[in-house]
Amino acid sequence: MGLLAIWSVVVAVTMSQSKPDWDRIMRSAHEPTEERVGDIRCAQVQLSDPAAAPTRGFRLAWQGAIVAAACMLVALAWIGAYGTLRVQHAETLARVEGEVGNKALILEEQLRRQLLTIDQTLRILEAAWQNDPGHFDLSAWSRQLVMLTDASLQVFVADKRGIVWASTRPEIIGNDVSGRDYFRHEAALPTDDGKMFISTLVQGLTTRQWQLNLVRRLDRDGDVFAGVVSASYDTAALAQFYGKVEVGARGLIGVVSTSDGGLRTLVGPVPAEPNANIAGTPLFAALQASPNGQWLGPSAPDGIERIHAFRSVPDRELAVLVGVDRDEALHALMIWERGAVVFAACITVLALLMTWLLLREGRSARRREKALAHDSAVLAEANARAQAKAAQLEATLSGMTDGVMMVDADLQLVAWNQHFPEFTGVPPEMLQVGLPMEVILRAQAMAGEFGEVDIEAEVTRRMARLRTGGSTGTIERTRPGGRVLELRRNPVGDGGFVTLYTDITTRRQTEDRLRQAQTMASIGRLTSGVAHDFNNLLASITGNAEMLDRDLHDDPVHARRITIILQAAERGAALVRQLLAFARKQALAPTRVDLNGVVRNMSELLRSMLGPTIRIETHLGAELWPALADPIQIEHVILNLAINARDAMPDGGQLAIATTNEDLGPAGATPDLPVGSYVVVSVADTGTGMTEEVLSNVFEPFFTTKPPGKGSGLGLSQVYGVATQSGGGVRIDSNIGVGTTVKVYFPRAIAGSGVVPDAVINPPGGTAGRPAQDAPGPGGCKVLLVEDDPSVRETVAAMLSASGYTTIEMEGGREAVQLLENGLRVDLLLVDFAMPDMNGAEVARIARRSQPSLPVVFMTGYRDEERISGERWVLMKPFLTPALAKIMRDALERTGDTRGTVWSPIRKVS
Repeated sequence: MGLLAIWSVVVAVTMSQSKPDWDRIMRSAHEPTEERVGDIRCAQVQLSDPAAAPTRGFRLAWQGAIVAAACMLVALAWIGAYGTLRVQHAETLARVEGEVGNKALILEEQLRRQLLTIDQTLRILEAAWQNDPGHFDLSAWSRQLVMLTDASLQVFVADKRGIVWASTRPEIIGNDVSGRDYFRHEAALPTDDGKMFISTLVQGLTTRQWQLNLVRRLDRDGDVFAGVVSASYDTAALAQFYGKVEVGARGLIGVVSTSDGGLRTLVGPVPAEPNANIAGTPLFAALQASPNGQWLGPSAPDGIERIHAFRSVPDRELAVLVGVDRDEALHALMIWERGAVVFAACITVLALLMTWLLLREGRSARRREKALAHDSAVLAEANARAQAKAAQLEATLSGMTDGVMMVDADLQLVAWNQHFPEFTGVPPEMLQVGLPMEVILRAQAMAGEFGEVDIEAEVTRRMARLRTGGSTGTIERTRPGGRVLELRRNPVGDGGFVTLYTDITTRRQTEDRLRQAQTMASIGRLTSGVAHDFNNLLASITGNAEMLDRDLHDDPVHARRITIILQAAERGAALVRQLLAFARKQALAPTRVDLNGVVRNMSELLRSMLGPTIRIETHLGAELWPALADPIQIEHVILNLAINARDAMPDGGQLAIATTNEDLGPAGATPDLPVGSYVVVSVADTGTGMTEEVLSNVFEPFFTTKPPGKGSGLGLSQVYGVATQSGGGVRIDSNIGVGTTVKVYFPRAIAGSGVVPDAVINPPGGTAGRPAQDAPGPGGCKVLLVEDDPSVRETVAAMLSASGYTTIEMEGGREAVQLLENGLRVDLLLVDFAMPDMNGAEVARIARRSQPSLPVVFMTGYRDEERISGERWVLMKPFLTPALAKIMRDALERTGDTRGTVWSPIRKVS
């Protein structure tokens, strides 16, 4: 309509120039008027019938003017359509290239992380082999480490001849890999280059699966080649993962070697043959020219025209290739382009038709007036729609949670919303259209938004960057109050720019909590494996030391050394419990606990332990709720916090222990401490305090600021683990030079809620040092002992003999089951829970088929609540003879009792 209006004006102007007495002939014509509605300017022209018919010469001139105006309209329509098409094509192509680039970046990051994970795992295995080649056990490491990613097939070790002698897949042991490129490469190196080598695509000698081998060299005695440790990377799994990424029906995703052009994997409409190569193709030439760029051209191997994005994997000579079919990606644009061409063609036809009508009806003023009136109505409607859209845009900006600011090419404020001053520290009252950006930056600097800086120097620096265009893009900034903002600054066509301010504080906090959860999960997996093996060693040490004590207790020298051995074993067991506490995998015994009573009972112990230079105050809450927690662990929590407070006050000070009830509502709750009722014990000191850096790492195991030998770094880790495993949490408030307050939250014990029986809370047993003698078990009782560890089995058998039991020893579960199925009758089954091939629970289940009332006592170095829950008698390693005899008697006498008992005989209880 706008073009038609312009065309009408051109016609009118042409007619006025072609006939000097036009005013006399068209005296009722009106001058064009301009009306501004919002930001739209509309030309309105009204014409009425001429008073007299024009002459023949004037009519010819008028007809020529009409034709010229029609030609001009057609030319403008096609020029406008061409310009719009060009802009739309460029924007659409840029958007598609951006999407393809983002997918390539995501896939490259995923591949890079998988390769880094495998490289780190191989480094660990290489270091383990280098430390002790003769005792290197790959299977043991595979149980203790998160070995590889889901795309990995196996890990194996080959000697210097290329013979595989260890593998996570036993069927490949003995294979000869000396002919493989990776083995020849590592063997040919004069020394270890310290890098992981990635092989070409090969088929496994046994699995026949296509794979990449990732290899690190093993050296002995310096630089003497001793073999390789390798992980096999499953390209089929990689292709399956890439196949889930949406790139369209004719898109492709591949991993390419940047050195030789070999396709390591390819997902697309035409799957590549193994060891396919694209070297020499335009696609590979484009990749080498720009390893992290874009390219539009024919793909290899099918030759389809695609929009490609490349992202190289650093230091791996690999690149991720993503390509989308050009026609598919630009299909909507092509439809739009056809529509634009059709629209321009329609304008052309309309112009020609209107020209014909005007030439035919040139003398009809009534029709002209009606047509112009109709055009005016259309323009008015368009103006109304424009005003409505402007109102919608203003409402949208006002409703945005982001702050928005727009400046023009002169760096002066044009528009903003109500969140802009909130996110920038600029007073709202000073904002006005035309405000220079320099004034805004100065107000921010004075408000401390840029930290402690020289205000004028900082303003000058930032203005210089704005004038040179160096401040576009996305950055993050932390405000003085701790809020984290994401700033996205994008240029606009007139030379100015728009800045969006987004509050991402919650997102960053969530990411931090996720990283902490992942750290704890990794430590938990490592701790579980260490706890089982370490407690087995301690069980053998403590049992044999106890038996030596019986024979040598009259010799003071030997008795003292045995006491030292038992005390060291107790410290080792305590260390394992501390690690399990942090990983939230220790067995707790929750019950209703009076925190006020616990604090009162510990007062004298704390005073004697902290010394006279520290003044202890207690503030016990009135009508304190009972807490649901393990009372022994609560004592450990308070002791750990008191010791940390003492170390923070080397010159003395004040220690305040307080208890209180606290209801956390939605405002005070966090993902670590959900809404609920808690009983809180707090320990406050007047010590040196902690920095922000220390606070961010304070719960990490083995993190300590104390000098060597002064602390293990597990104290606060154990506090955190006990609190979170109990269903609570920990909050710390610390100021340098003022002191630190640690608040430990335990859930409130609700009346009627189930708690663990008292037998779990106070397990009987000896302590480290000289064991308490206990009466032996009934003579003649026959015990079937099943334990896969020879040293532990021998030690436990000696303990049973010393307690008066007849013992039948079995190394594995299957041998024990075979004896029972052949008719062996025993009075009690003493079985290790974690055994290869068949665990203790399976042995007990089969044994109870023939003897339903057979009492079963489980031994375990690590209590897995999910797998061992519900069992009656569980004996935690390490243990001494009195504890073993006690639980044996209890199992024999109370077979019909369903109440469970957990024994921890090395642990001191109060």
